[in-house]
Amino acid sequence: MKRRTFTKISIAFLILSNGVFIFLLLGRPHHPNHGRPREEIISRLQFTDLQIQKFEVLIKEHRSEISINEKQIRKAKNNYFSGLKNDEKEIDSVSLTTILASQEKIERAHFTHFKKVRKLCSKDQLPAFKKLMNDIARIFSPQRPPHPPRS
Repeated sequence: MKRRTFTKISIAFLILSNGVFIFLLLGRPHHPNHGRPREEIISRLQFTDLQIQKFEVLIKEHRSEISINEKQIRKAKNNYFSGLKNDEKEIDSVSLTTILASQEKIERAHFTHFKKVRKLCSKDQLPAFKKLMNDIARIFSPQRPPHPPRS
């Protein structure tokens, strides 16, 4: 009798765990082009070949501008945190201001970039662009696994 009860419980557990697995696998929201933001934007806006070529130019310009500002941030952060090595008691406000100013430039560059992308769109594509802007933070957020707890 105990063996039969154990078998029934085991089968129920396996069915339940498979059900949960299938639900998690199929129950996730489907996002087109799970890959890179570039492909998702092109797909969702249904860009033509000419629009894609212009979009590629915008991407190169944008990446260059972002790269310059990220380098400035790294340099300023190195200066900012070097004060900890010297046991300085005051915050390096010049470096902090540089970090903040460069980060602001990055955010403005993102905004300007998407204004230019919107200009690439035809009137028929503008509703898709508006929907895309609702998801823009998700599209560009890094997909990282959660951190393990620190001890």
